[in-house]
Amino acid sequence: MQLIRTLSHFVLMIGCLSALWGQKDQKNTTDLVTYEELRNNFQKVQLDSVKARIYAETFLFIAKKNKDSVKMADAYHLLSQTYTNDLALKYADSVIVCTKNLDKHKVYPALGYLQKGNTYFNNGQYKKALNEYIRGSELAKTRNRTQYMTIRFNIGLLRNLLDEREESMSIFREYLAYVDHSSFEDSNLYYNKALYALADSFLHTKHLDSADVLISRGIQKTIRENDSIVYPYFVMGAGISAFHKTNYNVAVDSLIKAESLMSSLTDKTALTVCHLFIGQSLKELDRMEEALVYLKEVDSLIQDKNFITPKLLETYYLLIDYYEAIGDTKNQLYYLNNLIKFDSLLNTNHKYLLKNITKKYDTPELISVKQNLINRLQKDKFISEKALVYVGVLAVLLLFLVFYYLRRYFIFKKRFKKLIFDYEKKNKDSKLGQRGTYVRTDYENSTEELSDLRLSKEVIDEILQKLEHFENTNKFIKKNSSLSRVAKDLNTNSTYLSKIINVTRKTNFSNYLNDLRIDYVIKRLREDKQLRSYTVKAIAKEIGFNNSQSFSVAFRKKTGIYPSFFIKQLDDIESK
Repeated sequence: MQLIRTLSHFVLMIGCLSALWGQKDQKNTTDLVTYEELRNNFQKVQLDSVKARIYAETFLFIAKKNKDSVKMADAYHLLSQTYTNDLALKYADSVIVCTKNLDKHKVYPALGYLQKGNTYFNNGQYKKALNEYIRGSELAKTRNRTQYMTIRFNIGLLRNLLDEREESMSIFREYLAYVDHSSFEDSNLYYNKALYALADSFLHTKHLDSADVLISRGIQKTIRENDSIVYPYFVMGAGISAFHKTNYNVAVDSLIKAESLMSSLTDKTALTVCHLFIGQSLKELDRMEEALVYLKEVDSLIQDKNFITPKLLETYYLLIDYYEAIGDTKNQLYYLNNLIKFDSLLNTNHKYLLKNITKKYDTPELISVKQNLINRLQKDKFISEKALVYVGVLAVLLLFLVFYYLRRYFIFKKRFKKLIFDYEKKNKDSKLGQRGTYVRTDYENSTEELSDLRLSKEVIDEILQKLEHFENTNKFIKKNSSLSRVAKDLNTNSTYLSKIINVTRKTNFSNYLNDLRIDYVIKRLREDKQLRSYTVKAIAKEIGFNNSQSFSVAFRKKTGIYPSFFIKQLDDIESK
């Protein structure tokens, strides 16, 4: 069977060569025209990797025959696009080897590094992807603006993984504007990719109306241009938007369609995200048996590629909760181990990306901008009083930024010390009795404010005692602790409970719940070193918050600092 496939492949390749050489004889064309025809045919069948490979290998055969190193690099680049594994990296390396001695070539060897970065990225190897992008960026910066902007766009995608959405959206908008005013090969394809990246950022930040506008525009545009590569992403985006709007049946239909369209693409990360949202949607429709198929497929893809993103980590929370609910300890433990493993990997990857994007990419970029500014000033003969003014302004701005961040650090440090002091004092005071010794006192001081409830003193006292028990037993860390749910647990109604909390605790229910959780987590973090090793998101889940953002906002509101800063300061204290 293998021999038959090899012979068929060879016959197709000879047929391709014969047809093209026949055209050359009839048209009296050059090899360059033949290369263009091969490239065009490659692009037409690009989603069929076997057929595409035939055109790429024919391209390589002719390039070797003509001893044309640049065309050989073109062929290797095409071949690299037909694989997703080590062969893709091998051919990308061949691009670099073929062109490494070319001085100031506009495309090579930077394109080889870009292709390697894309291959690593699609396989979830983000650290390696970043290193290749940085190498390519250094070469493309002064040679090829389009290539440089494309690499910058890809680094924007890596920023998305760090939840630096504002920074990445700025990059995507800049890239869209650049492509919109440029004309280069495949510019429509690159524009569509950037359009989806921006829409995806809106989806993650829950700006659903803005996301829907871009998704609708992207679907129409990719259909009109017959763009079968990016079209599935917009279909997936429509499904994710429907999920966030709780239109779960619509979400499932769109996501399953996207899954089918994506099965031939090399980007397995996107396919995995698609499976996760299908699983989540089916769960919300009480179709858990079907959901498990997709959630386990997510786990399988994560295990196979050994990659993870913050969103994909939710798979394990869903699987763990399910198996805990049915009492399947074996599977619960299995997915709990996977969660711990990939949460650690995620933390490691994030630290590496954050450090190296700043150190190896952002800092050289700033230095380059500064040098370009100086060169421009020299060229325009402004190395005089005006130049000194500009440099002075720049220096003042830099000093201001340094001052701002130092000042913020010392303010945070001061708040941290006060927080620890208050904690220690509260800890000593707690030995005299439990929290909340104000049941009757608060009622007696608030008789007039509570009079509109038309409840007896005994009933209000009973609710307050139950509320105090709720606080002392840490029931507030339970997930989805809404006002109505807590009222039901306390055997009262939400109107009475809300009013009593407003009067006796001097705040609304939402702030009351958040304050309890923050007080609780401060105590836990101070005493539990293992908890400090968790990600912020994991800590947030541990104490009842739905996501890390709401936790960070609540922590900052109550303490004046971020939880990550608080944890780092605690670790620093212990390390001294």
